[in-house]
Amino acid sequence: MTIDVPKDKQNFIIDVKAKITDRELTDYGDKGSSYQYDVKSKKWVDSLHPFNERTPSLFITLMISAWQEVNGELPKKIKRNLPQNVEITTEQINHVLYDEGDLKNAPDYIMVTGSENNKYIVNITQLSCTCMDFKKRRENFPERDIRRICKHIAKQIVKNKLNTELTENKMIRAFIRKASVSYKGVPLFDKIIHVNITEPIKGPGEFFILYRENVSWLDIINFTERTYIRNGYNIKENRWAYGKNHFPQRSKIKYNLAIQQAYKDLN
Repeated sequence: MTIDVPKDKQNFIIDVKAKITDRELTDYGDKGSSYQYDVKSKKWVDSLHPFNERTPSLFITLMISAWQEVNGELPKKIKRNLPQNVEITTEQINHVLYDEGDLKNAPDYIMVTGSENNKYIVNITQLSCTCMDFKKRRENFPERDIRRICKHIAKQIVKNKLNTELTENKMIRAFIRKASVSYKGVPLFDKIIHVNITEPIKGPGEFFILYRENVSWLDIINFTERTYIRNGYNIKENRWAYGKNHFPQRSKIKYNLAIQQAYKDLN
């Protein structure tokens, strides 16, 4: 195997590549007569390489050393011109169900069986339930507030096809549908904030934040046609739960900035 190293410092940053001529690679299979390895990004050009599996680390070390003998030390990582802010608008969303008249088709009392065969009574008109989740966490919310909806209430709303009669708000309908098929009710929060990114961006231009006072974790909500995706973001540490940022790769930084700026608007 021989290594042909380019001696061209003018194109050092743009094209830092080393070319391998295939002369003694019979043990590694035949994938072409030549290959290019970018010693700056440590990646093979077009993902073509002479190895059947991963490139041995020793080979990479020797490759970089060979390049540096000709061209000098590789430069340290260059800081990109990262955006410092992003243009957004924020709006607090009303999360109370419509209260115009009574729900004509809503039964007052429904006996339901819980996951552990416990019996509960659901009242859709009053958005009440006798389960512990409702009594401990939801009972004190105002009448017709969606945060009163435990999983038992949500299931009965969907079962009796009353979702559209409760509200015209697609977002609230999505909350109810999701709660009806999950082990939890509607998420608890203090405010729902609609964040709209007003500058060009790769990916959806809007998302929602479920904000809770004195809690570092925010729920970041992306609504689909009928449901939503919920992910956790720690505003104090500027990180995503499990290290997963679910926005498009090219705009991850801007989304993080938008969340932080929206949070400052709240405080």
